[in-house]
Amino acid sequence: MELEFKTEGKLKDFNLVYLRFGKGANPLLSALLQEDRSKPGYVVVRFTTDRALLNKINLWVTEPGPSHGLIYDLWIKDFIERKKDR
Repeated sequence: MELEFKTEGKLKDFNLVYLRFGKGANPLLSALLQEDRSKPGYVVVRFTTDRALLNKINLWVTEPGPSHGLIYDLWIKDFIERKKDR
């Protein structure tokens, strides 16, 4: 899987991207993803997973700010197009 976004607008001040597996405040797994900034004005993060687990994975794109900053909670299942049965 790959997430690419522009570092402008709401995400211009982002600082970290976390992969989270599981639901709720205490996921089973949380990992900081390495960012690829080789394309000016963009950030890319990548990870590999089993397709059957997509509904349990979300990414937190974080921004610094007061208290704990802002967190954009992106559920992978909301961005995947499912193959239709043929």
